Amino acid sequence: MSWIERIEKNFEITCGDGVTYTPQWMKAIKVLPFNTKEFNFPGVAGTLVDRREAQGRKFDLEIFFQGENNLDVADSFEESARDKRFWTISHPLYGSIFVQPSSLSFDNSVHNVTKITGTVTETITITNPKPTIIPEDKIDEDVENLNEVVAVSFANNVKPKSSDITETKATNEKVFAETKQNIEDDIDGQEYFNLFNNAQSAMTNALTDADGAIRSTQNFILAPARFKQSVQSRLSMLDNNFESLRANISGSVTKITKNEKQFFESQASGTLGTMALASSIIFDDNDYKNRPQVVETIDFLLARFARFLTDLDLLQSGTGNNPNDYIPNAQTIIDLNNLFTYTVGNLFRIGLNARQERFYTTTDETNLIELAHRIYGLKNADETIDELIRNNGFGLYQTLSVNKDVIVKYYI
Repeated sequence: MSWIERIEKNFEITCGDGVTYTPQWMKAIKVLPFNTKEFNFPGVAGTLVDRREAQGRKFDLEIFFQGENNLDVADSFEESARDKRFWTISHPLYGSIFVQPSSLSFDNSVHNVTKITGTVTETITITNPKPTIIPEDKIDEDVENLNEVVAVSFANNVKPKSSDITETKATNEKVFAETKQNIEDDIDGQEYFNLFNNAQSAMTNALTDADGAIRSTQNFILAPARFKQSVQSRLSMLDNNFESLRANISGSVTKITKNEKQFFESQASGTLGTMALASSIIFDDNDYKNRPQVVETIDFLLARFARFLTDLDLLQSGTGNNPNDYIPNAQTIIDLNNLFTYTVGNLFRIGLNARQERFYTTTDETNLIELAHRIYGLKNADETIDELIRNNGFGLYQTLSVNKDVIVKYYI
């Protein structure tokens, strides 16, 4: 079939509620991402790229409803889009595809036309058996297993020196000082203080009890995962801790001792495991209320894991034949990779049930009460008004009036 015959076909969207829409369309851009991993080997030029299965294709959406009833049709489409089930799109160029939208922007700035833009991702429609295990419990167990592997490896391979103990205690003091000022719950603060003292005492005896030193340090590192505050604040604290550890290995790699490298590997891997656990424990009702929040957490975790692997790659030296050679523990990396794979998968599951991001462009001067009524409907309390203010960073001026052509972000 020629391209001319294809584009003459209708563009149809059947939303999760079964309602079909036939808008005009313009963009025909698609992206096909792949699951890949890159491996670099000392002494071998080039990079080994391990490519697995393709991910769901992503399509840029640009559709139009026009005519005297364009606003009514667009409102009906918006209501249908609230249904969480997948869409079926009959695309003139790409055939029948099953997708989920990540965000949609409605633009009514031109009379008689509603322009809707966004991105949709191809989704698997087969309903897989739901696991009976609670994700938080599995992640917690995987973190314990990871810490066990790290502790055994550290005790068997590291012979701490006095300088190592002094440096590690100084790092713990820095981490404690940065973290304690952001703890919101007094009980969490007291428990964290006790764990810090235990870690410092155990580290003092590391020359004779390396196993006890690393396990007490692990308990200290793991504590922020269970602080009773938002996921974002806990991850921010852990990120500061991670960067404090990375500061210990900055500078010339040749000047970093093998012990310093192994101390970094053990503490940084524990911090990353704590990040994974922190992302799965929810105390704040505002955590993961919308998909962009979930995506932000996923990107955060993957970026820190990639940074850790890059650091280890730079620190690696020799082939293991020399006592001073440093090669990261393979089991630590494997367990950490499996932990992050499951954690990210769990976050994607949360994201599918989270609210979608939407944008509305004001067509006339209005106010927050009218906007909240139009977007969210009539509510008894002012929570929808407060949510609009919070999501859009509105200040005093917008509480009185919202100008025409202002893009308002909201979630459904």
